[in-house]
Amino acid sequence: MTQNEDRVHDYWTDVDRVKNFAGDFSLSRFLIVMLSLEYTKSDATVVVSHSEQRAAVIFQKGKIVDFYGFGNLISTIVESIPKGSRFGDVVGLAMAQGARHDEVMPMLQKNIALSWLSLSMSRITVLSFEKPKIPMKLGVGVIKLISMGLEDEFLVHSPKRKYRTEQESSVFAHLPDGLVLTKIGLPPAGLRMIRSVSSETILRTLVQSKTDWQIFHLLHLFGLLDIEPTEKSQSTSLTDGATEDEKKCAELQDWLNKSADKEPHDLLDITQANELNSITISKKSRDVSSKVHPDRFVAYGPKVQELAQRCFELVSAAEDKLSNEEYLQELKARLDAESRGEVYVSESAEKKSHLLYEKAKFLFRRNKIQETQDLVEQAYTLNPYYWRLNYLRLQLMHKQNSMPDLDIAEKIMKIEGCKGHERMDILCFAAELYYASEVKENKDKCKEILKTIRTMDPEFQRAKILFRRIKRDEEKPPEEKKEKKGFFSSLFKR
Repeated sequence: MTQNEDRVHDYWTDVDRVKNFAGDFSLSRFLIVMLSLEYTKSDATVVVSHSEQRAAVIFQKGKIVDFYGFGNLISTIVESIPKGSRFGDVVGLAMAQGARHDEVMPMLQKNIALSWLSLSMSRITVLSFEKPKIPMKLGVGVIKLISMGLEDEFLVHSPKRKYRTEQESSVFAHLPDGLVLTKIGLPPAGLRMIRSVSSETILRTLVQSKTDWQIFHLLHLFGLLDIEPTEKSQSTSLTDGATEDEKKCAELQDWLNKSADKEPHDLLDITQANELNSITISKKSRDVSSKVHPDRFVAYGPKVQELAQRCFELVSAAEDKLSNEEYLQELKARLDAESRGEVYVSESAEKKSHLLYEKAKFLFRRNKIQETQDLVEQAYTLNPYYWRLNYLRLQLMHKQNSMPDLDIAEKIMKIEGCKGHERMDILCFAAELYYASEVKENKDKCKEILKTIRTMDPEFQRAKILFRRIKRDEEKPPEEKKEKKGFFSSLFKR
């Protein structure tokens, strides 16, 4: 190591020689100290306090081994978190409540990162060092833990707006002595950005894409890059603000318009029945609400905040609806049916389809075809599995000549659920359609159906009428069968 690196290493690692320290510490150097602790593999406890808030991170050999003081910030992940809880207790309690490790860790990372920022909002932060307490090993470095949390927080909304008034500002690097950039885990793009900074670098020329803005924002939060506002950037803040507010209003209003009519599970992006459990619903709700939470828009005007509140309330209402056990069970059955390509029929839809069928049957008997058609289609949309409705629908198609008779007969033979006289009546209708065909094979199908009906009830009247008709046709002389007689020819015999 170089002489500077030796000095930094000696200063931070020999905890016995260094007394506990407490004093004012500038924000721009706060995270640099944490990076230095990781780089120099030091043992220390970093305690940060501001107003009534207090948090601490415990290091051993440059790694975070535990932290505490984040109870209020992670209460949305784990219920009943005591104030000042340690990380090990939080994770253990979360697992005991049924949460998965891969769900808890990303949320903790984000909240830890944001908590450091909230504690460091003022220019002066109280910082102290204490001898370490070693309860557990996480194996996660400072830069990785906090950068993951901040990156997750700022990926959705570009941080470009935050710096809209500082586009013409000068950018300069602010690095501690002995800190080797390549060894602290920064992304390659971040390293290139730091190395490209010179005395003439302007913010708008340094960052171009959305990814550049995200990287610059992280570097700025860590204090590795700083900006010096110009008079021009300060004078344009008022004019840019109105435009940004209008854009954000349009975004939120568009989201509100698209989401207002969505069902609760669609709003939370739930597509499968196995996702309908309290843990997944809560996670999905957090994911969606984090994008429209009013706290994200505190820098905007009242109109933006009002729209954000409406969006957030919509998400909250969706989560509340999905907490209703009766609604949840019905939704599970529906999504399960849809996953199999079937139509889910609720109890209310079934009752309504039966009522519509009775009305349609009444109109059909009075030969009101169009009115019958409208009611049948409404009922079929609600419940395509009601066999009486399906039979009436096929009768209607026969009446309208909208489907070939043989196709109708085939569909009639597949109807299930009917019994007794209703079953025999349906079979007779299919037999009549088969017999009307000129093909011998179809006439044979008719006879087979009649045999089936006779085994069910030899005295069934409709079947007996069709049977006598077939017998009469078979007893006619061949030439009489071929002669096609109309109504008038049968009246006026020669």
